[in-house]
Amino acid sequence: GRNGAAARMARGSVVIASATAAPAFAEDVGARLKRAGIHMIDAPVSGGAARAASGQLSIMASGAREAFTRAEPVLSASYRPRRADEFDEAGLRSAARRQARSGVGR
Repeated sequence: GRNGAAARMARGSVVIASATAAPAFAEDVGARLKRAGIHMIDAPVSGGAARAASGQLSIMASGAREAFTRAEPVLSASYRPRRADEFDEAGLRSAARRQARSGVGR
């Protein structure tokens, strides 16, 4: 909205969304940020508290190549991903994480 964080961010900024959220929510936020000229990397985490404490969380990140390029210093320091997929639409990784948790496709 008018008083939210995006209203104060520069065009070309990147938001890394690591919340566990419904895919539709991630898609909506990503679309609103895109209209404001802000990139979003959809990066939900999986692994629970024990894996978080040992630095072994799984991060399933997706976003446009430009977003990954701009966010590389943060991503490499924070997540050390083995593989990153590029999608232009936010919400795809949230959907994949939800699917993995539900056992669909096993």
